[in-house]
Amino acid sequence: MTDSDVEFQTTHNFLEVFDDDELYGDPLMASPVNTSPSSPTTETIIPFPVSKRVRRVTPKEQIDRLQDEIRGLAAHLHAIEAVAVPPHPHSHSRRSELWRIMALRQLEQRRISESESRELREMVKHQIEEAKSLSRILRRRTRIQRLREMLEDNHRNRPNETIPFAVAVQEGEQVFEEMLRDVNDIYQNMDALFTEKGMHSMSCPGRKRQSDNTVLNGVCFELMQREIVPFGVEKVKDAIWSSLGQLELEGLRSVRGFKTNVQFRKHDSSRDTTTAMVSFFADLSSGRSTSVKIRKVVRRYDEEHRTIFIYRTFMEPNPCNFRKPVGVHAISTLVIEIRYDDPDDDSTLIQSHFTVTRYDEELAAGHRLRLGVNLNISIAVWDEMISRIHDQVESYLVSRASCNPYKMIYARSPIV
Repeated sequence: MTDSDVEFQTTHNFLEVFDDDELYGDPLMASPVNTSPSSPTTETIIPFPVSKRVRRVTPKEQIDRLQDEIRGLAAHLHAIEAVAVPPHPHSHSRRSELWRIMALRQLEQRRISESESRELREMVKHQIEEAKSLSRILRRRTRIQRLREMLEDNHRNRPNETIPFAVAVQEGEQVFEEMLRDVNDIYQNMDALFTEKGMHSMSCPGRKRQSDNTVLNGVCFELMQREIVPFGVEKVKDAIWSSLGQLELEGLRSVRGFKTNVQFRKHDSSRDTTTAMVSFFADLSSGRSTSVKIRKVVRRYDEEHRTIFIYRTFMEPNPCNFRKPVGVHAISTLVIEIRYDDPDDDSTLIQSHFTVTRYDEELAAGHRLRLGVNLNISIAVWDEMISRIHDQVESYLVSRASCNPYKMIYARSPIV
């Protein structure tokens, strides 16, 4: 094969992708090869086989094909998402909100404690200064003599003051029989009470408070509260029972200086109920000595999907330690219901209703207790007492959870 034949074959292969009709025109119209005998050179030229042309895919067609594949995959993804189990978006946000509310309350309590600590430090500082001044005064003999005379006078008057504080030990369980009957009646009518007060229609968390310092006979203070805590039911039961067992009036900020003297205490347990009873005096010495006689009953009822706590107290104040009755007393009742669907749940609903009923026989000895300032102090005391119970329940739960950080983190994780 000659060089011209090789060049022709190479050119043919290069132009193979183009249209034969456009380059060469109609192959039937092409000039035939001269094969006459008169031709000076007669070489046989073998025609190359014409291969079938492969159509080139344009970029636009490639883009259209890729877009079709994208639309198909997107439709398949939507179909998978449609049949998938929907997540629970409110589980995590609900628990986070509960912890946020609890953290805010704990922060507020911490700020109050820090403020009280500063006040106590200032008081201690002043007391130190007063002690130093007193030590200088006591060095003087004349003032020492006066101090001895004052102490002797106080010692002579002290036996007369302590006479009203005496209480007969024979009271025993008899004084609580009527209170226990009242507690059982409250338990029987608890559902009707919650329905009448609209407990189940309250927002959660929610709080409703009413007070009237002009009421001498009747309900003068009422508080309803509804909340969910991110803790199991057993922990909540222990926290509530521990908080209800504290002694009233002791350690309150609204009336400082009360000291308690327990006269009687008893604790009973059965299969479905647990009862605690206590009788004590709370003494306050500020200017004029004052005492409050308190009897308290706390009973717990365990049911299938709820536990009920009923807390009832009888308070009889005695200002200035009168030897005769003043004819004024108050009865407070707290009903707490905790609900749960499963004992293993990590959240528990707490509903509570607290009332204080005042009774006044309008005796002359109780005139001071009818003054507006004393009525306001009484309402402040009851408000702080019930608020302290709720705060101590929350603090108890948080402190127990902080003792085991792993369990606390596990409890805060959303339920999937």
